[in-house]
Amino acid sequence: MANMYTYIKEQGDVLRDIVEKRKDILEPVVDLFKENHIDGIVAIGSGSSYNSITSSRYFLQKILGIEVKTYFPYSFNHYEQLFSKDSLVIGISQTGSSVGTVDALKRAKDEGAHTLALTAYGDAPLTEIADRTLIIACGDENSDFKTKGYTSTVLTFLLMALEVGLAEEKLDKEQYDEYIQELVNIADAYDGLIDKAEDWYKANRDELLAIDKATVIGVGPNYGTALEASIKMIETNYFMSSAYELEEYLHGPNMALEEGSYIFYILGKGQYSSRMEKLYEYTKKFTDYAYIIRNGEDIGEKRVFSFDFTQYEDFSPLQYVVPFQILCYNRAVDLNHDLSQMRYPDFQSCMNVRK
Repeated sequence: MANMYTYIKEQGDVLRDIVEKRKDILEPVVDLFKENHIDGIVAIGSGSSYNSITSSRYFLQKILGIEVKTYFPYSFNHYEQLFSKDSLVIGISQTGSSVGTVDALKRAKDEGAHTLALTAYGDAPLTEIADRTLIIACGDENSDFKTKGYTSTVLTFLLMALEVGLAEEKLDKEQYDEYIQELVNIADAYDGLIDKAEDWYKANRDELLAIDKATVIGVGPNYGTALEASIKMIETNYFMSSAYELEEYLHGPNMALEEGSYIFYILGKGQYSSRMEKLYEYTKKFTDYAYIIRNGEDIGEKRVFSFDFTQYEDFSPLQYVVPFQILCYNRAVDLNHDLSQMRYPDFQSCMNVRK
C-alpha cells in the first residue's frame, strides 16, 4: 500500500501531468466564465483545502482582476451574510465528502450563486450539488495526510487563473507561455528538491526530534505554506504548531520567544525579504532552533535550507512546502507514529466530518 512518502515522491510527475493536460482539466471552469458574468470568487474549504486557496488567491486576483474571498465552511454557513449572486462559489475538498463544504455549496446554490466543486473524485457528494466540477487530477491519495493533493490543488488554482485569464484576454499569449514554462520547470525540479530536503532533515534530525511545539512564519502566498506546514506537523507528529503572517507575529506572538523555541521562516522572493531576515537574525539571539527556508546557494549552516527555488513568488508555495512534508514524514517514522491511520480513527465519524 502506498504511504505518505510515496505521494510526496510522486508530486513532480503529478504536477507535470496536470500542466500538460491543463486544457482538458480546466475546460469546465473556462466555459463557466464564458457563459456567465462572474464578479468575484468565494472559496470555501477546511484544512489543506483552505490552505491551498490561501496560497493561490493573490495570483487569481492579479490575473483575473476580481476579488477572491476565503472562508471556512462553518463560518460561511452560519455567519456570512453578504456575497454577490454573480460570485463563483467554489467548494474545495479533495475527497469531495467534507460535510461543511457540501453544506456551504448547497447554501450558495440555493441563494442563486454560480457553484463549482473542486475535488479529486467526479462522483463525490460535492459534485452532486455544483453547477460544474473541476477535477484535482492527482489520482488516488490513500493517506489522511495530504501532500500531492495539496500541491495539485494549488497548481489547479494557478492554472485556473491562467486558462481563464487567457480566454478572457486578461493576459497575452507570451505572458501565458512564460508562466506555463515556469510551472514545468518547478515540476522538473522536484526530485532534486526532495533529495535536498532529505539531507536537511538528516543534518538536523536529533534536534528536530526534540520539538515539543513550533512556530511557522510566512507572508503573501507563503502564509498559506505556513498554514499547511503547521497543520502537517500537528497531524503527523502530534505537537502544537502555530502559523503566523510575518507582520502579525510581531504584534504579540513574539512575546512567547524563549530559549528552546522552534521557529521556521519561509523566506521567499518578495518585498518583505529584508524584514524577515532581520527577524530571523533577532530570534537567533534567544534560541538555537531558528530555521529558514530560502532561495539561494548553500551557505554552510545546517539549519538553513537553501535551494534554487522559483523566482515567481506566486508559484513558490508549490516548492516551499516540500521541506516541511519531508520533515513531517521522517520525524513521524523516526518516532514510530502510525501514519496508516489518523491518531483517533473514530473522531471523524463521531463529529460527522465527512459524508
